[in-house]
Amino acid sequence: MKLGKGFDVGTHMFVAASGEEDGSVEYTEQIDAFFTMEASEESENLLDMLGVPYIVKKGKLSVIGEDARKFANMFKAETRRPLQKGCLNKKDIDALGMLQVIIGKTLGEPRKDGEILKYSVTSTPLGTEQSFEYHKTQLESIFRSLGYEPEPVQEARAIALSNLADDKFTGLCISCGAGTTTVYLGHYGIDNPHLQFSVGIGGDWIDNNAADMFAGLTNTKVQTVKEKGFSIREPNKGVDTSELEGQELLEARAKEALSAYYKAYIRNVFKAIKTKFEAEILPEFENPVACVISGGTSMPVDFIDLCKEELNRNLFGLEIREVRHAKEPKQAVARGCLLSAQLDEKRKEKNTKIEE
Repeated sequence: MKLGKGFDVGTHMFVAASGEEDGSVEYTEQIDAFFTMEASEESENLLDMLGVPYIVKKGKLSVIGEDARKFANMFKAETRRPLQKGCLNKKDIDALGMLQVIIGKTLGEPRKDGEILKYSVTSTPLGTEQSFEYHKTQLESIFRSLGYEPEPVQEARAIALSNLADDKFTGLCISCGAGTTTVYLGHYGIDNPHLQFSVGIGGDWIDNNAADMFAGLTNTKVQTVKEKGFSIREPNKGVDTSELEGQELLEARAKEALSAYYKAYIRNVFKAIKTKFEAEILPEFENPVACVISGGTSMPVDFIDLCKEELNRNLFGLEIREVRHAKEPKQAVARGCLLSAQLDEKRKEKNTKIEE
């Protein structure tokens, strides 16, 4: 057993990573969502029988995680999310309590009291003064209550830790999340706050705009369609949409809307990166660097190809050797956080032995 855990605090998905003795990594994932309805003994018994996670509070029953989305689709309603735009949803009074429940079920208990936990945070979005201090304070309180010793890691920097070891932790990393898109330009792993930032749009921006295009579409429904997989360039390839009706037609229209807003999202992200880098003094890299892209929003089959094309249109004084998907793109942040935690655990163990 290798002590230390990593935790990707995603706006849409939580991912916990823990190391095994053989060097493998075990992941636990949970959708960051809940759906609330009236509680009843019958509904509780039914959910218990189906193994659906839920909590009951003041006569209300809240289904949590992936099952929340299923219930929301059934009622043609929206799930509620404890996080929004990379931080605690301040508009939902129940957000903090639900956040604690979902984190606890995803992360589990530490393997020793005070086990080091590295968790992901985004950076302040360009053009804003958004503060994440309250968000980090509440997260740390939750993690400490579970028995961990927590410390934040910038989200895209975690991708560099898990994917750029062969490049001496040098390169451009982009984490395409639900709430924000987090960027890190690293040079031998040295932190430069001017080259760590985020763009204030992500998968939620795509979903919100796509859902507004057609009656009957909800954000939750759009997310469900998106995660089945589709092509941005050819969202309904081989399908005659004129022959469709009902839910099949609605899903086809959802793919078309997703395609349009995915293209706009990619354009906006790379234009923002170009503007930011042109205003900064970039490191003098010895060789062209790799660009590694990760996150749930990056999963359409042709996403990386479209990023390559947009990057070629937005050159910003940085020579890019290749643009590639991260290994385990949905788990790359959690794995990077885990690696950082394991290094700290080793240092702590070494210092303890020296003191003895």
